[in-house]
Amino acid sequence: RSTAELVEALGKEIAVSADYPGFIVNRILIPMINEAAFALFEGVASAEDIDKGMKLGTNQPM
Repeated sequence: RSTAELVEALGKEIAVSADYPGFIVNRILIPMINEAAFALFEGVASAEDIDKGMKLGTNQPM
């Protein structure tokens, strides 16, 4: 059985990417976390407002 068949049998969904090191979500999420930290350190917004903006804008709390 292939991995895709196993995932389907478990009732899960699969995201397929090209043969490339790393994970899709990590490639996108880590820069977002870094930008949130930079915004905080540069005084762009408070930690609470960054978290609120991420929750409201992306449904992704920081």
